Amino acid sequence: MAIRRFLNLERRLDQQPDLKREYAKFIHEYEQLGHMKEVDVGPSEPPGSAYYLPHHCVLRPSSTTTKLRVVFDGSARTSTGVSINDALKVAPTVQNDLLSILLNFRCYRYVFTTDIPKMFRQIELHPEDTPYQRILWRDDRS
Repeated sequence: MAIRRFLNLERRLDQQPDLKREYAKFIHEYEQLGHMKEVDVGPSEPPGSAYYLPHHCVLRPSSTTTKLRVVFDGSARTSTGVSINDALKVAPTVQNDLLSILLNFRCYRYVFTTDIPKMFRQIELHPEDTPYQRILWRDDRS
């Protein structure tokens, strides 16, 4: 499924060189920041020992910050009908609900907010779990 979706994406990108350049730029930045690394897959790797996430892009030309965003689709179902999201344990919500957060702003004279750029990419996985978050990518078909 991930191979089929990647080949479809690749055909689309081949027809839109500007989009392909932006997509490749995103992938290379992802790698430069250490959020992913190239993996050599040998013929001895047992079937089912890895999971490849399909990915696609979302375009927002009107955005001032991120015009292209790459989405890794963990809810995509495999040939068995199960997605990686189905197999993961769902943890309880740790943050307050939005209404409580907004009401808390009324309690103080000054408030401070921040954003952690690329926060979810900065969560390191246990090395045993990394084979289950692979993607397919190549800069050139050849």
